[in-house]
Amino acid sequence: MAPPPRAPNLDPYVQFAQQQLQSGDFAGADATCRAILLQDAKHPVALTFLGIVAGQTGDYGAAVACFEQALVRDRNNASLHHNLAEAYRYQGKFERAWDSYRRATAIEPNLLAAHVNCAEAAKAAAEKAEAEGAAAAARKWRRAAARELGIVGLIHTSEQQGKAAEAAYHDALALDPANTEIEGHLGDLLLLQGRLSEAEGVYRDALVSDPRAAKCWNNLGSALMDQGRWDEAEQAFRQTLKLDPHFHEAASNLTHGKLLNLCYPAEVTAEELFEAHRAWGDEVIAKARRITPPFPNTKDPERRLRVGYVSPDFRQHSVSYFFESLLASHDRSKIDPILYAEVAKPDAVSERFKGYATWRPTVGLSDLKLQQRIRDDRIDILVDLAGHTNGTRLNAFAPKPAPVTINWLGYPATTGLPTVDYRITDVWADPPGRADELHTERLIRLPGGFHCYQPPAGWPAVSPTPALTKGFVTFGSFNNPSKLTTQVLETWARLLAGLPGSRLLLKGKTLADPAQVDRFQAIFAGHGVTPDRLDLKAMIPSMAEHVALYGEIDIGLDPFPYNGTTTTCEALWMGVPVVTLVGDRHTSRVGLSLLSQLRLEHLALPDPEAYIRQATTLAKDIPALNTLRLGIRQRMALSSLCDRPAFAAKFEAALRQAWRIWCAS
Repeated sequence: MAPPPRAPNLDPYVQFAQQQLQSGDFAGADATCRAILLQDAKHPVALTFLGIVAGQTGDYGAAVACFEQALVRDRNNASLHHNLAEAYRYQGKFERAWDSYRRATAIEPNLLAAHVNCAEAAKAAAEKAEAEGAAAAARKWRRAAARELGIVGLIHTSEQQGKAAEAAYHDALALDPANTEIEGHLGDLLLLQGRLSEAEGVYRDALVSDPRAAKCWNNLGSALMDQGRWDEAEQAFRQTLKLDPHFHEAASNLTHGKLLNLCYPAEVTAEELFEAHRAWGDEVIAKARRITPPFPNTKDPERRLRVGYVSPDFRQHSVSYFFESLLASHDRSKIDPILYAEVAKPDAVSERFKGYATWRPTVGLSDLKLQQRIRDDRIDILVDLAGHTNGTRLNAFAPKPAPVTINWLGYPATTGLPTVDYRITDVWADPPGRADELHTERLIRLPGGFHCYQPPAGWPAVSPTPALTKGFVTFGSFNNPSKLTTQVLETWARLLAGLPGSRLLLKGKTLADPAQVDRFQAIFAGHGVTPDRLDLKAMIPSMAEHVALYGEIDIGLDPFPYNGTTTTCEALWMGVPVVTLVGDRHTSRVGLSLLSQLRLEHLALPDPEAYIRQATTLAKDIPALNTLRLGIRQRMALSSLCDRPAFAAKFEAALRQAWRIWCAS
């Protein structure tokens, strides 16, 4: 019996038809597609191309017929549903168009063109209904268009297309002014961009429309908190929880956010900061419902240890710049690392981390489930890397889920939680004596510093100090503007006032807010420094542009009492010397710790007057400043701050000692 004839390979014809379409040869594409259909009468691609040709020539009825036939064999093709919707739209059949757009976006939710065109179809339907006197139908269609434009805004936001997102939200609100959800999205975009006053206004407008919108209350609280208006923020967070008692983010803002915000102002004493943290810890312990049973871990002081690290920052984040150095350098014969990742959107850094250790996603896990996961994994030592920062899982440490618990790196003060055994620091950041009394944890002081910085790959070489060619000195700081208190700004204003012609370059997200800019300029103007000497830049999403800005700065200025960490390391790596002011608590001694590792202690000063004098001395000797600048990177590369193997060894020794103590208990 003869075999059946083989079907011809139609791919070359399909490709040829596609080329004809792309070149605008619609007649040729039509002929090629019809030839394909003689061989395969239901070929979906040929039918799709014929539909496109029909649409281009205005025959939308034929286009609909072709697309519907194509969908018989290619039902899950989002683009095909979108093409069918477009044909219906041009026929004026808006209900059918709407249904097809919705099918397209159900298959491919981020199909931007489908959402945009769906909104256009709904607007056209609204105009038609209005012309026919059907006011209720017109309102329905306008609301539908607004919803689609809201989705367009979200897609643009996720792709960091801020201007396009903002335009989409405004277009949506023009159609449906009382849409609280879309107003909330617009407020979220403005908040993300650092436009705090505008975000606040949008949230307040949304709450006029819907006073029960819990998410808007929470995000209004965030906008107020970022402006330093904590009392008002606290009221907003409390209102959020009144409306939705399970709104976790608001509860976290009220507790962890409040404690973090106490780290910024100098008016809060070190003792007050400690007492606030301790009170929180005592309250959490009092509410803990579960008594931890005995741990099953084998008490062998020298065996391989299962070490769990808990953080929301296993991603592109400042914490990862220091943690990766340790994680990549762990001795796997001694340490088995497990990452408990509160990471909603893993990125390339997350993927690298997965290659170093076992990855345990924790988003959505309750504290009880996270505690049980940790116990099931038989973790010997559990390390918190977040403290009271955003996304923390510190509450899960309350019923002590592992034999040894430690806090390190991500937070500049005590956790306040009595079930956290240790905190890792060094002698510069927390000198023996008073510092021990300001922590609920026992302090482990690593020799040579408690940071290990991983210099970024691909950054440009250090350039000569810009004052050599500009003829004036530029000071700078890229720290979070929340750290730039009135005292800091006044100190910097006095510095500039004493050096005529000098300038100050600041960069931070919230400098997109006109109210912030006005506040900064007013403080400097009070000391005779005109606005033209201030270069205030908002968020720069491009890392290349961010790095290039260090080439514009001669001298870095560290804020106080909350010093920089990543910003200081970046500046130093780019050759920019940083002047810091040493205070009476961990937050204001990190600059001393970093500079001491580079043997640049002379840049760490005890009071604002000495701080100004040192910065002035550097600024008045440009050749010496340039020599210092050109040598800082090598100095840093050879220091303990960048010695990954040595840091991993001393960190592991600290873990081992803590484990031995537990084994002996």
